[in-house]
Amino acid sequence: TDGGENWTDQAVGPPFDGNNGGTSFLSGENHLIGDYIGISASPTIAYMAWADTRNGSPTARNSDIYGARMQFA
Repeated sequence: TDGGENWTDQAVGPPFDGNNGGTSFLSGENHLIGDYIGISASPTIAYMAWADTRNGSPTARNSDIYGARMQFA
């Protein structure tokens, strides 16, 4: 690599509307989609988790939980 001098934009999934998630099942209040993002990493591996509303709509509000694992060289 070049030490972060150059970057390439990469789409990681379809776009989604964070407003399609609905309200919290705990409090009934609206929450920000960024409240539900997490990462845990070691020197060789990282695990990510996030909430995503790509399966929702303004009338059928739906949030799903996604996760990914990344191995480092």
